[in-house]
Amino acid sequence: MDTKFPQNNLLKRLLFLLLLILLILLGLLFNNSLSNNSPLPLEKKTAINYQKLKQQIDDYLTKQKKAQPVTITSNQALNKLRTALYLYLQDHYQLPKNLKQLLGTYLKNIPPEPISDDNKVSFKLDYTGGWYYNPQLTGPSLAKLITTSLRPNTKQNNITDFRPYHILVNTTKDKLYLKQGSKIIKEYPIADGGKLSPTPKGRFRIEDKAILNKQQREKYGKYWLELDLWTKGGGYGIHATTNQRLALTNQTSQGCIRLKPKDIAELYQLVPTKVTVFIK
Repeated sequence: MDTKFPQNNLLKRLLFLLLLILLILLGLLFNNSLSNNSPLPLEKKTAINYQKLKQQIDDYLTKQKKAQPVTITSNQALNKLRTALYLYLQDHYQLPKNLKQLLGTYLKNIPPEPISDDNKVSFKLDYTGGWYYNPQLTGPSLAKLITTSLRPNTKQNNITDFRPYHILVNTTKDKLYLKQGSKIIKEYPIADGGKLSPTPKGRFRIEDKAILNKQQREKYGKYWLELDLWTKGGGYGIHATTNQRLALTNQTSQGCIRLKPKDIAELYQLVPTKVTVFIK
């Protein structure tokens, strides 16, 4: 019996030593794992990524907020000016002596002729840019009378075809169409009045066009096209939606016609005041 006790003690010591070594190794492995997965470099890397991402988002939002210039083609500028002449002729039974008589009621300004980038008006067709205007007294048709009286004062553009612009609003399809005769020039999605405040149907005209002030823009956006329609509830117009959280065609108005901001900006530039609007 006495000879076995030292062996047992030795075995216990060896087991204890092995256990101690194992604990030391586990401790070293654990510390190494912590050092390899230290939160400090990860947090630093994450912070840099978030900062870069935030800057990219800010740059994108800033770019989106900037008003994109509306490009009007030569044909569109000419047809806008000729439509204004056509509307003046309808109202006064004669053409104006000069294009300045269109200002205020039909146009905010004389649009520049896009090829020459000039809005000067000449009674002589000398191809120096701007517009040539020489009002004729008679013609085989209203369209021919207007195309003969007004054209670009350039060699590159001699458009003789003319059909006045008009606007068609289809409340069933939630669409607004800018048409030149029977041809659709532009098509925009819209929101119109709900069941409690439906958009009136009929034939109207754009009574006025306005760029709204900061306070008005919070409700109607930047551009306002006023219809010659008044009821006990007030006036009606075409303007931008200010609700960016809900799809435009899922919105309802108090009877006005809402467009996307970029669409109303384009429509505002394309049509003269007094243009005819059909709502069905």
